[in-house]
Parts: sequence; C-alpha cells; structure tokens
Amino acid sequence: MEVTDMILDVGQLAINHDLPAITLIPQTPETRAAVLRFVAAEHPQFSQYYESPRAGTSVYAVVHKGQMVGAVLIEKKPRAAASSTDGALACLVTAEHLRRQGFGSATIVACSMELRAQGFRRVIAEWVASVDLYSRLGFRVWKIREISLE
Repeated sequence: MEVTDMILDVGQLAINHDLPAITLIPQTPETRAAVLRFVAAEHPQFSQYYESPRAGTSVYAVVHKGQMVGAVLIEKKPRAAASSTDGALACLVTAEHLRRQGFGSATIVACSMELRAQGFRRVIAEWVASVDLYSRLGFRVWKIREISLE
C-alpha cells in the first residue's frame, strides 16, 4: 500500500480560527481502555499502534465538550525524523460522524503547537489520508512510500 508522509516547519502552520475547541488529553491507565475501544470502532487498522506505541510516543484522546471525538499519537523520536528537532503526529483518528467538521484540522493544529512548545521545529505527519487537509494547514508532501498492512 502506498502512503504519503508530510512535513511542516512549525512557523508555517496555517491556523484557521474557526475550528472547534478541542483538548488533547494524555492517555492514562484509567483512560486506556476507552481510547482503545474508540480507535477499534473508528479506525481498526490503527489499533495495533495504539495498543503498543513505539518508545517516545504518547497517546492522546481528543476531547470536545467532554466527549472523545478523536485520538492521536505524538512521537518525540519518530523513525522518519531527519533531525532531533523533528516530532511527529501519527494515526490520527476522528469519529466518523464528525468528519469534515474541523475536528481533524483542530487536532493537527493542537499537535503541531504541542510539539512546538516542546521545542520541535518540524512536524512530520505519517500515513496521511487527506493530503488536501494537511496542505491547507501548511504541510507539504515529504515522502511517498510503500507499507505492508500485515
């Protein structure tokens, strides 16, 4: 399967101020089961990455008005990194009934700002499903690669 990775210089982030208000909530042992159920229901092909995240990866629930509307992985040591100042967001999941309402964009912006606050200069988005979405936010195509889903 061919996938696209994109990259953003954090100073080039294009923020749309009409996005829904979301909060990134770090996963805890108490919330882990809820995040795993959400991902399994909304995007099962990502379940393995949430069940066993790579070293240096944090799992976040995306919350809007007290409800989980998404989940995302933030990697501080991504394998795809070209330098130590590259962080990544991966396996972004938005509830199907909320897609095309700005929650994915809000999550990408929040992750990019979180990585910037931690001192990262570039954000890599791995396995991008919507190149147009990321492009509107300032990302550019970085790599196109083949992966196996096995």
